[in-house]
Amino acid sequence: MKYPCSTHVYHQYTLKVLDGKRDALKKYLEGKFIFLKQDLDSKEKCLDFIIDVLEKDNAVYDEFREAIYKREKLGVTCLDTGVALPHADPQTIKKSRIILLTLKHPVDWGGTLVSLIVVTAFPEEEMNQIRDVINELYQLIGEKEDVNMFIRFETIQEVLKVFHES
Repeated sequence: MKYPCSTHVYHQYTLKVLDGKRDALKKYLEGKFIFLKQDLDSKEKCLDFIIDVLEKDNAVYDEFREAIYKREKLGVTCLDTGVALPHADPQTIKKSRIILLTLKHPVDWGGTLVSLIVVTAFPEEEMNQIRDVINELYQLIGEKEDVNMFIRFETIQEVLKVFHES
């Protein structure tokens, strides 16, 4: 049975990006935070993988892991297009990061099968940047066909090319 996904805080940021520019994404998305075709078989393994990456990068505080799981318990953080957008309290974040993760096989994310996970981690003092990031991101993941494109990518360079096109 499929359950409808909500976009929670992201829903209010679905405005069109002028001229298709992706300046905010260019600024925050780095190749070292793109992970393609990962063999993870549960929502929890995906979250732990992402959290481990952010902890190893010293981008989050110790409370981040608990905060992201707490947020997940509040309600679904995915779109019907097969994208999960987990996030946590900005006070648990030290450095702005975008993590992009594609999966070899979809996982159940609160009743929806997800193949692409995008984490936008921004500290409180940079929350003014999140609107632009989300606007630009929605241009690239708002349709199922676009998500399918992402999960077919084989190289980080292919992903970066899409994000860096203006």
